[in-house]
Amino acid sequence: MSDRCLHALRNELNVLAVGVLLLRRELEYSDRRELHEALDRMERALGHCVDLLAVSDAGPRPAG
Repeated sequence: MSDRCLHALRNELNVLAVGVLLLRRELEYSDRRELHEALDRMERALGHCVDLLAVSDAGPRPAG
């Protein structure tokens, strides 16, 4: 994946992370367990994507 694509993907993941954080704050006092579980899954998925990007960033770079 090109550096440009990786940069764009990181930006989009940041937008999603901020959205999840704002939703979590709005639902802080909610008793709806399924909403909290959905946010937990979203946070884990975001974390997994960030980890995959880190592995991609650490991989070999093409010469040029």
